Amino acid sequence: MLPSTAIVIRDGKTQTVPLYSLVIGDLIVLKLGTKIPADIAKLSSNTQHESSILQKEITKFVITITCLAIITSSLTLIIWASWLRVSYPNFINLSGALINAIGVLVAYVPEGLPIAVTLTLT
Repeated sequence: MLPSTAIVIRDGKTQTVPLYSLVIGDLIVLKLGTKIPADIAKLSSNTQHESSILQKEITKFVITITCLAIITSSLTLIIWASWLRVSYPNFINLSGALINAIGVLVAYVPEGLPIAVTLTLT
């Protein structure tokens, strides 16, 4: 399973050498699918990490949902401060409004829905 030879750059020349004759300073040439010995150190790589189309779309979706969650939670606090607190002063206090705002924020995460319901009902 282990390779018996490696392609190296030694003294500025590309050579194929047996693994037992590798020395410190040899640069091993790596290509896609090349088996390498486990005791080498990676010096550098010229590969670029590009996001796929799906990763870009997921990132846009996550940013959109995050913005909606923050806006909705902020709107909940604004409505409480400007209308509910003024028109119905005994309806809900500051701690209740904060709990509701956090519940609205957490409800945007599917796993957070039970927590949001629990916060709202307590």
